[in-house]
Amino acid sequence: MKYLEQKPGASWWTKNPRTTLYMIRELSCVPIAFATLTLATVVILPVLAYSIFNSPPLLNAANNFTQSDIFKVIMIIGLVGAVVHTLTWLSVMPQILPVKLPKPAQYIAYLIFLGIWLGLSFFILQFILV
Repeated sequence: MKYLEQKPGASWWTKNPRTTLYMIRELSCVPIAFATLTLATVVILPVLAYSIFNSPPLLNAANNFTQSDIFKVIMIIGLVGAVVHTLTWLSVMPQILPVKLPKPAQYIAYLIFLGIWLGLSFFILQFILV
């Protein structure tokens, strides 16, 4: 019964590169969540408050904060987290396909998924957000 009583150490995930990559991917959601909460608090809530209470000073304060350097840094950190999260997810996709592919084909599939992601991102930036 000693086998069942063994507990992994605090750094169990650093011993295998796959689990390390998984933990980095999972931790990359923290800056994404922080940037999303900041964006919601600073942009969306003041706009809703302005539409409900018609309060221009609140909207002006939110506008001033979105032009500050700290807001830009928070958004860049969130963007880096989103890129890490996406790239690690795309690197896992060829490995979890129902069809088992050899390593070169997995690399090609990764590049195809990356191209699709970049194409969709470009489409969203050019045609939807403008």
